[in-house]
Amino acid sequence: MRLRLLFVLLMLAIAVPFASADTILDLNVTNVAGYTHTLIGTVDLHQVSTGVVQVTLTAQPGFSFKLSGGDVMFNTSASLVTGKNSPSISGISYLTLASNGPAPFGKFNYDLRNLSGGVNATTITFLVSANNLTVADFGSFGVHFCVGTSGCALTGFAATTGTAVPEPGTLSLLGTGIVGLAGFFRRRLLS
Repeated sequence: MRLRLLFVLLMLAIAVPFASADTILDLNVTNVAGYTHTLIGTVDLHQVSTGVVQVTLTAQPGFSFKLSGGDVMFNTSASLVTGKNSPSISGISYLTLASNGPAPFGKFNYDLRNLSGGVNATTITFLVSANNLTVADFGSFGVHFCVGTSGCALTGFAATTGTAVPEPGTLSLLGTGIVGLAGFFRRRLLS
């Protein structure tokens, strides 16, 4: 019995580091009339490894992110290396990672300026790395968006409200809950 309890505690200890891996922010504040508090998309932050965070921007149906000359802006307390194509974005290039980007909703620490790689996209994914970087080091995000998925007749900026707060990983919580329920029911059946 003690060996099983020790095994369960060991499994829980292994699951704990993964419990704070993801955060999802809403891009719901815009500077476009008629869309001022509309959900344009989401920003998903995922801790890939020590010091590396994957950022995925996903547009809601009816919207896209502007690639031709667009921007992705974010705040972080980490010191990033500024320069061309650092961080890396698969299939998309940008002119520079600059400090203090455009300020439609206040200043941003970093701006991936002048994106290129097409007209627009419904998903943009990139990695950000720095010493001891975590999801909690990120603040607000901003992005250049288009109304519609083809062409870019109406454009604007969308930003997140609030800052990134890591939430527990759903699968880790589900797994520990199932282990707890299994132990509870096993104990009731044996007594």
